[in-house]
Amino acid sequence: MPFDNPHPDHHWFALAVESRQEFAVRKRLCRANIAFYLPEEEIRGRGADSNHRNRKTANPKIVPFIRGYVFVRGQMSYLQAACEEMPGAISLLRGAQPDPTAIPDQAIEAIRRLEDQADGVIRIRQATTKRLKAGQKVRVNEGAWGGLVGQVLEARGEDRVKLLINGFKAEMPALMVSAA
Repeated sequence: MPFDNPHPDHHWFALAVESRQEFAVRKRLCRANIAFYLPEEEIRGRGADSNHRNRKTANPKIVPFIRGYVFVRGQMSYLQAACEEMPGAISLLRGAQPDPTAIPDQAIEAIRRLEDQADGVIRIRQATTKRLKAGQKVRVNEGAWGGLVGQVLEARGEDRVKLLINGFKAEMPALMVSAA
């Protein structure tokens, strides 16, 4: 069960898992009827198909986007008890406080916005500014300018773009913008 309806006392938490156990823990969470989110990334090249010499055409492999963690949603005390006994699970992530640290819904949504809408897999684009042209209208997807439409002034290197947004010039990672 990847997601359930939001409930006032249900929050997102990062569940630390043993090395390379993210997919196994995901299955166990599903069987335990615990809401979870495991963002997946497609990688190519070394690690995806180590015998293949051409990294650009290597067969892709799906791996966890944030290795070592699965996000879980629910009531903290219930999740602590349920995950404590789960094989492959270590514990809910804690900050400076003794209790596990809740992950803001906006942080989960920011990761979800990186996903391909067709299959939900994250594909980190290389040389992203090649898809942007001066004068092109783009929408900023996240950050302080999130949701606003701007105009590309110039590409800066392979991964940054300079925009004109409501009369202000702003420079940001090109991954933060998409065609408007």
